[in-house]
Amino acid sequence: MATTKKPERDDLSNALSNALDEAFQGHEAYGEKPPEDRFSRARESREGDVVHEPYDDVWIPGGLLDTKDLPPRPGFAQRWVRTKLGAADDAKNVMKRMNQGFRPRKADTVPRGTYVPTVNSRQFGDIIGMDGIILMERPEHLQKRHAAHNRAMAARQEEAVSQMLHRAQEPGKGFGPVRVDTRSEVSTGHRPAPVADD
Repeated sequence: MATTKKPERDDLSNALSNALDEAFQGHEAYGEKPPEDRFSRARESREGDVVHEPYDDVWIPGGLLDTKDLPPRPGFAQRWVRTKLGAADDAKNVMKRMNQGFRPRKADTVPRGTYVPTVNSRQFGDIIGMDGIILMERPEHLQKRHAAHNRAMAARQEEAVSQMLHRAQEPGKGFGPVRVDTRSEVSTGHRPAPVADD
C-alpha cells in the first residue's frame, strides 16, 4: 500500500503566498498610488503656483512703518496715526485726525495676498494697525485742501516775522537793512574721507 506524503507546512504557506501574489499582481491597495505617480501629480498641480514675486538684485532696508507694499487706495492719501502715548490711550490725537477727515483703513481694502497687521476696533471692525498706531486715510481732495491751508498759514507767519523785523530796526542805525532769506534746504550729513595712517 502506497502512502501519500503530507505536504509540509512551509510548502503550503509558500504556495499560498505565491498564489496571492499572482492574484493581486497589477492591483493596488485602496487609496494608495505608486510613489512616482503620487509625486509627479503633486508636482503637476504645483507647477503653475506662484510661490513669491522674484526678488530685486538690490536690497534696501525697510522701515517699520514703510508702506511701499501697501500703497494708498486710488483717490486716497494715508498716514500712520498714534493711538497710545506711553501706556495710556491717546484719544485726542485720533480725534484730531478724524476731524481732519481721516478714517481708519479697513483690512479688507488691501489686495489679496498682502500681509498687514490688524487691530480689531468695535466701531470699524478689523483695521490696519499695530502697537499703538493705526493706518488712517482720507480722500485726496481733503488732503490737497489741508496742504493749501498749511502753505497759506506758513506764508502769513513768514510775512509777520518780516514785518516785525523791519519795525524793530530803526533807520540809520545798525549794520544796514535786515535781509530775510526764506528759502529752505534739505541736506544730509557727510562723513569726512578717512585719512590714511602713515
